[in-house]
Amino acid sequence: MPVLGVVPYIRDLGIPEEDAVALDEPLFDRTRDEDIDVIDVAVIKLPLISNFDDFDPLAAEPGVRVRYVSSTQELGRPDGVILPGTKSTISDLTWLRERGLAQRIVQLAREHTPVVGICGGYQMLGRTIRDPDHVESSVDQVAGLDLLPIHTTFGGEKATHRAEAVVLDAPGWLSTLEGAVIQGYEIHMGRTVTASPWVAITQRSGRRVHVRDGSTSGDGRIWGCYLHGLFENERLRRAWLSALGWQPDRPPRPVRNRYEAAFDRLADVVERVLDMDRLDTIIYS
Repeated sequence: MPVLGVVPYIRDLGIPEEDAVALDEPLFDRTRDEDIDVIDVAVIKLPLISNFDDFDPLAAEPGVRVRYVSSTQELGRPDGVILPGTKSTISDLTWLRERGLAQRIVQLAREHTPVVGICGGYQMLGRTIRDPDHVESSVDQVAGLDLLPIHTTFGGEKATHRAEAVVLDAPGWLSTLEGAVIQGYEIHMGRTVTASPWVAITQRSGRRVHVRDGSTSGDGRIWGCYLHGLFENERLRRAWLSALGWQPDRPPRPVRNRYEAAFDRLADVVERVLDMDRLDTIIYS
């Protein structure tokens, strides 16, 4: 049987991971110098976690450790907690409660630890999550963590958009970003009613819109929204880390340039080992 070629394993390629098994290792190795003060960011490793490459830009910053945790013991007392996206909000929220993580996150929030929710994690931070049509589960409604004044209802079509947004007048660290334009993408089910939006989506897939998104606590420590890819926006990323006490000692590595270099390297290997002429014939015949 003729083959096009064999693509070898490429060590330390540096492209976003597809499989959550990669999250078993921290994205930043603190053991190289225990004397360095690092900002410790704990991302909850939900059973159905999705879009976890959202946090690669944080890990790429000097002096920042990103680790994925699935128990209260692993969580400890970090500088910041992130609830990431999920393929099933209600299922993973139930898991949080069963593991005692829900109670611990609420306790940390009350003790002034910053807490962030992205997409499904954002929904979890609210007061209620309704699923009247059983789109995602067999229950009609569950209580959220009640850390943000929002209510979410599942139903309708899935939103999938590249998005551009502008930061609104908001409290705390977000106040330094008012008017800043940020890029991201949406991929979620459900609609969330918010009383304290901090961002206005102005473009969806190239179309002009005006959709207010996100919510924040009165002091800005607890916040969330539907936009993935937020931390690729350097100004926002560094403003939030600075609010955690981060003081960079060297410039950041550009995230997009880092990914572009990794994909260029992958393309070079593929082109070298595959029969590209035969592949072109298959594509265009």
